[in-house]
Amino acid sequence: MSRILDALRRGRGPTPPSSGGRPDHADAVLAALGYKSDRPRRSNSAVVLVLIVLSAVGISVWYMRTATLASKAPAPAALKTQTHAEARQSPEPSRRGVTQAALVPARMEPRPVPPRQPTAANPKPAPVPDEFRLALYYQRTGDFEQALVHYKTVLQRDEMNANAHNNLGNLYLGKALYEEAAREFHRVLAIEPRYVTAHVNLAAALYQLKRYDESAAEARAAIRLDGRNADGYVNLALAQAAAGQTSDARSSLARALDIDTHHAAAHYNLALQYEKAGEIALALDHYRAFLQYVGPEQAGYAADVRSRVQALERR
Repeated sequence: MSRILDALRRGRGPTPPSSGGRPDHADAVLAALGYKSDRPRRSNSAVVLVLIVLSAVGISVWYMRTATLASKAPAPAALKTQTHAEARQSPEPSRRGVTQAALVPARMEPRPVPPRQPTAANPKPAPVPDEFRLALYYQRTGDFEQALVHYKTVLQRDEMNANAHNNLGNLYLGKALYEEAAREFHRVLAIEPRYVTAHVNLAAALYQLKRYDESAAEARAAIRLDGRNADGYVNLALAQAAAGQTSDARSSLARALDIDTHHAAAHYNLALQYEKAGEIALALDHYRAFLQYVGPEQAGYAADVRSRVQALERR
């Protein structure tokens, strides 16, 4: 309050010489009370210039601060289109579906039975995602050349593909290329020694090459791995019969029928055994069973069996 009064006194007249000068805030107080300051006024242009400079400095500081913060902020994540690659796994063929069980027809050289596969409903290949399935399709429809091309393409990409080697061997076996078939089955077993079907198929190929001991060994290997493999017992019986082991062959065929009573090849070969032994009634029973269970792949034997049945019935 004393300062206000002092400022009022000084505002009424010149400042006494003994005074130390009016404090800066006194002018503001006087102006608030309605008095005019006796200090000389600064130029308005100078004030404006100062304000412009200060504004420019403030803007510069604000811009630099904003830029610094922006550089430190993390960049927004880019949007990515999620894509899903199509699964291209080569399906394993049914190992029973590519199994060879050789038949020994009367008065004919034995030959392998083609794969037990369903007949394709569409004669043209449906779109498939890979070479393996194309090869399998052509194999099932009987197109040897196309199946061969596609299996070889698969093996060029993956020479350790045991399924492709097995099916290629089966393809050769169906064309009576027994050496080539045996080579492919050996390759399967080098890759996967416990591949039961390859042992069964190799037994069939070796049988056709008249290597009966080796054929029997492969059939036994299949049976050791799978004691209920009827095809293994049939191929073992064929090798045993070729080696003169008639009783053992008959036992092996009986075992195959214990496992699968509808096994046409077992019925056929057992009928041959009984016919050779002069047991006509039993031979006729098994020939008729063969005709009952024969599939499309064994149709070539059906006409001969019907003739055999008629001949035996006339005795």
